[in-house]
Amino acid sequence: MGMSLVAPFAVEARHPRNSDLLIQSLTGVCERRLRSRLSPAIKVVDRNGKKHIKTPTLRGVSLPEIDGHILKVSPKDLEIEIIDPLKENDQQMEEFRRYIKATRGVDENIRACDPVKAKLDKHRMKTLCREVLNFINSEEMVWHGSSAKFEMKDLEDLDGRYLLNPGSQIPNGQPSFEDELDAYREKLLNAGG
Repeated sequence: MGMSLVAPFAVEARHPRNSDLLIQSLTGVCERRLRSRLSPAIKVVDRNGKKHIKTPTLRGVSLPEIDGHILKVSPKDLEIEIIDPLKENDQQMEEFRRYIKATRGVDENIRACDPVKAKLDKHRMKTLCREVLNFINSEEMVWHGSSAKFEMKDLEDLDGRYLLNPGSQIPNGQPSFEDELDAYREKLLNAGG
């Protein structure tokens, strides 16, 4: 254990319906809400399960294309960084402001997020890597740049254990790790719970 096949990587939040992403593994560490890429064309599924692309408008104006937050992860160093590309893109910022003014009728002072860096423990890092891969598999995140890709089996060689409920912010009596769940369940059953 300890030798990771997971090289540093970066992903962009890119939900198919412009939704923010909540990263459970970052709870208590840093801001866990990532703004997804905003796109005028969104994917929808009708009642028959057929997929369509729609370009909704509000007051006759379509949402501009706005880059999503970038999550950079270094599993070996147990470090993450969240970057808002809007911070350095004056053109996108101005397009977004014009859209807000046209649709809401007010000239809001929109600000991009400052970069956030954080250090994770080995368990939270292993859990985060799996969570990111699940977001990618569900098409809610995409690999960013020439980022090194990995698969679920590569995560087994990471140090640490998977957290059972990484988003919990209150004491709840549950075990901390997934591999303790069966013993916990057995204990509850034997106690009549």
